[in-house]
Amino acid sequence: MAVLLTRLAAACSFANRSLTTRWAEVQVDQFSLGDDETFELRYLVDESCWDGKQDGAVIMYTGNEGPITDFAENCGFLWEIAGAVEGVVVFVEMRYFGKSLPRDAPAPGAGQRYPHLSSPQVLSDFAQVISVDLRKTYGQRSRVVAVGGSYGGMLAAWLRRQHPDLVVGAYAAS
Repeated sequence: MAVLLTRLAAACSFANRSLTTRWAEVQVDQFSLGDDETFELRYLVDESCWDGKQDGAVIMYTGNEGPITDFAENCGFLWEIAGAVEGVVVFVEMRYFGKSLPRDAPAPGAGQRYPHLSSPQVLSDFAQVISVDLRKTYGQRSRVVAVGGSYGGMLAAWLRRQHPDLVVGAYAAS
């Protein structure tokens, strides 16, 4: 495995990353049957390690409390994993952070009322990005591995547990 990682590191590396910003339309309240209001959830994609084949590996970072660009700048090992499996690297931003702001997000300094910020809402956002956006682009049988650290690590593990049909594995670190 170490030889494979070393060989692929030259072609696919953190230093050579090329992140593209994409947006997924998700519901503000994932659990309300009568509320169809949506907002744009940001995610970043790097296909530089991808072999171009459908139904391949997707290494997906489950964002947590901060702009997703901050996490993308500090997670070089995702490119090592993606290089070993010739997969896609994806970073999904958590709602209410960075640029992924529902209409009901409070203005800066307006207090801390986040009516739709909860782990179940966030996990549903991540599942929707996988099932609608990623599978449409990379294949219906894409093998998604969720990766996260700290609270994002818990989200990665919960995502795998709640959606084994979408996520084949999780790596949670703290």
